[in-house]
Amino acid sequence: MDKEKILICEDDEELLEIFNLILTMEGFDIDIAKRGIDFKKMLENNDYNLILLDLGLPDIDGEHLCKYVCENYDIPVIVVSAKDNVATKVLCLEYGADDYIVKPFETVELVARIKSVLRRHKKQLGRQKGEPESDTLQWGELLIDPRKRKVINRGKEINLTPKEFELLVFFAENKGKTFSREEIIEALWGEKSLYRWSRAIDVHINHLRKKIENNPANPRYIQTVPGVGYRAKK
Repeated sequence: MDKEKILICEDDEELLEIFNLILTMEGFDIDIAKRGIDFKKMLENNDYNLILLDLGLPDIDGEHLCKYVCENYDIPVIVVSAKDNVATKVLCLEYGADDYIVKPFETVELVARIKSVLRRHKKQLGRQKGEPESDTLQWGELLIDPRKRKVINRGKEINLTPKEFELLVFFAENKGKTFSREEIIEALWGEKSLYRWSRAIDVHINHLRKKIENNPANPRYIQTVPGVGYRAKK
């Protein structure tokens, strides 16, 4: 079995030694980028299962890199940062980060969170052995291919971020049902997800509406249910 590969973007030498020791012992294959520019080059030339991203890099703003990855790659991101303010955490979640760990941290917790994010991502990608080929979903004028992760709207392909795509598939598979924000978050990202205490889910749904709705102010597909959450219209 191939080892799962993690790209670490961090410039603290002492912390890199800890990452190297712990993650290698856990059976992961790791690459290290100490600068944002190197990080981008490694992303372009390699395939990774997960990214650990520091925000305090010497050359490129870490929040910018978080947004860049979430918009251009279908790779889960765990931010590992000394920044412990709510605004930064919420910003990273709104960009699409999967988790946020504050330094200093317990290595046991780090490993547990990495494994949890990887499990969820594998499930979303449908990589389990023996899983049948997924059928294309038709929802109004939307044609959704879960396996190829493509969306066609009236003959034109729509570019969605991973989080937006996961939300779209969830709603398309549950047409006619109403869900609270907590139920959506738990179904997609787990009950312990940091999304539970932020409004990032609303930001992602708002961005998704702008891409799939003819009139986002009067949505055809994903409707707001005041005091409850969201409803996927049939």
